[in-house]
Amino acid sequence: MIKSQPTLINKVEDMSEVDTSPIKVIAIAVLGIAAAIASGYFLRLLLAEFSPVYLAASLGASLLFLFIFQLQILTIKSIQVSLPIIFGESLGIAAPFAFNFSMQLSIAWIILLLCLCSASISGTKELNNQIKIKFGIVAKKSVPRTITALCFFISILIASSLPLDTELVSPTILSKLAGPSDLVIQKILEAQNIKIDDFSLDMTINKLAESIVMSQLSKEQKSQVKMIPGGLTTVTNQVISGLNKQLEPYKFTLKPTSSIVENMAGFINQTYNNASNIKIGSPALSFVFQNIKTIVPLLVILLIYFTIKSTVYLFTGFYGLIYLLIYFFYQILLIFNFIHLSLSTREKEVIIL
Repeated sequence: MIKSQPTLINKVEDMSEVDTSPIKVIAIAVLGIAAAIASGYFLRLLLAEFSPVYLAASLGASLLFLFIFQLQILTIKSIQVSLPIIFGESLGIAAPFAFNFSMQLSIAWIILLLCLCSASISGTKELNNQIKIKFGIVAKKSVPRTITALCFFISILIASSLPLDTELVSPTILSKLAGPSDLVIQKILEAQNIKIDDFSLDMTINKLAESIVMSQLSKEQKSQVKMIPGGLTTVTNQVISGLNKQLEPYKFTLKPTSSIVENMAGFINQTYNNASNIKIGSPALSFVFQNIKTIVPLLVILLIYFTIKSTVYLFTGFYGLIYLLIYFFYQILLIFNFIHLSLSTREKEVIIL
């Protein structure tokens, strides 16, 4: 029996299953890992100190990594080759943070690795199911998952840098969040016949108590109080003592020389630290309070994640800008013959190196 000779189609069929240029595969792997390290390095600098330069460098390095990662999905067909590269890239992103190694970093790296693997596998499966290569469909399968991987990694790192084991909110952050409400609080006080023209959450408790006292006195009474040595101080201390009496059930004492917002932050953080001791009839609420220091960091991670993800989503026109840039990158590689299209059968296209 005469064996048939392999045809050109048989030979090209093999190209859809193997990576035809080991040198180019190595080049893509090196570039991917280098871009990953650069992305992690500039991200570490950005988290340590916010700067427009670090932000631009971090975005640029992350975008370059996204381009090369998409190129891997399109060109590297063997999963035995792509997975070790992805492993190296995930290590590259995490490497700049290794000096501050922690359990949170380990978890962030594992999630990053799994999400990148998921992006690669989903993109490769979509590519293998196509007769004619449709770049946009492949990108829509892999790009969102890659961005998810990076966003989760960044979110966990940001959350782990916050002192959530002892402090839920800092006075600085609370001041920025509550600052715009100064006018609203002033109107509420006026409705209670307490007129404080210069009210601010940054004023001290002493100043607040003094303003409350003065708002309740007539012009003659104000003059009399000011004429009595220590008179205003005595009345002010009585007001603060009254406020502290109202706070006794919460076991919190106001610090007169600290600002309102500092006392608010102190009250919130004290309640946060003592939440596990709070007894509540509801089993669900009791569970929440007992595990508050586990639940809050998870909620913070999710809040940061959705903030970053939605920002990227909106500013890139629902990822449209990213798809367009990756497509241009893909076309440039075709023009310079780094990659080219071929047929694995008479009808099915394949990208080869």
